[in-house]
Amino acid sequence: MATRFLFKPLGILLTVSTVLVSGLAAATVSVQRAAAEVTPLRQTGVLESVQGTHTFSGTAGQLVLITVVSEDFDSSLTVLAPNGDELAASDDFGRSLNPSVVLTLPTTGAYQLIARSPYGQAGTYQVSVRVATPYDQAYANGLRFVIERNYPGAIAAFNEAIRLDSKQPSTYLDLADAIYTEATTLKPEESEGVISNYQRAADLYEQAGNTEMADSLREQASYYQDSEVLAP
Repeated sequence: MATRFLFKPLGILLTVSTVLVSGLAAATVSVQRAAAEVTPLRQTGVLESVQGTHTFSGTAGQLVLITVVSEDFDSSLTVLAPNGDELAASDDFGRSLNPSVVLTLPTTGAYQLIARSPYGQAGTYQVSVRVATPYDQAYANGLRFVIERNYPGAIAAFNEAIRLDSKQPSTYLDLADAIYTEATTLKPEESEGVISNYQRAADLYEQAGNTEMADSLREQASYYQDSEVLAP
């Protein structure tokens, strides 16, 4: 069964040509260098097969953020270079189940994005490519350092991300977890850093209307504060 895609261009930097083929959808998109807040590519599709394929033209040296978002299934993302080599893959990003990749394009040419439903679920998803912001890069570096177990590097990267954008609650949570994991025996100021970052994240979630998450984080912060887990 063919995959059906609905394309919705945003801004002025989107050029799209589409071809529907059996089992997947292919799209060709020209991505130009632009201000970070502009979204050169945003496409919405209904996935009825196990994967959908999209293509965009990039320039060597461009730093881009590539994201797949779906509320219907747990998606994954693979990025292929113009020569077919796999450059990056993601099945989640930080605390989100939606995959994202922050990538400096190594060469000029046509890049393939493969969005998959690993468990064979059907549904709607959205794939986007835009110029990455300094915040995107700092946050992605923090996540990479956590995977590499370089917790001092992660702490520095998350602090830089917060300096660049102080309104993202997940960054405070990731910073708190990195501080907690990095320290064998926490100093008083480190304990306070874990708790204060959880509380700051809770405040931001509450401002966004997610009181359930805010209450949960405050309970966890209270647990840390009252228990011996973070005792100096």
